[in-house]
Amino acid sequence: MAVNPAYTSQTCHKCLHIHPIKGKSYRSGKVFKCGHCGNHCDADENGSKVISIVGASVNMLGGSVLSCNLADCIRATESPRLKVVG
Repeated sequence: MAVNPAYTSQTCHKCLHIHPIKGKSYRSGKVFKCGHCGNHCDADENGSKVISIVGASVNMLGGSVLSCNLADCIRATESPRLKVVG
């Protein structure tokens, strides 16, 4: 499976956290240090582990933890004007 490498070296492979401020990053050159869980490692190694997690999640029994069930997503974003039919 092809995985888009965008942001993979900026996403923590331990907690899947990305810096909350747009344009900022936990990556500094070759070093990655997560401000959320404290994980500290090589940025490229971190990125490769994120790619591995994304690829493996496609084949997880019960579905990926990186996505939500469509019905749950719809319920979470429902407004009084939008109703799910069916």
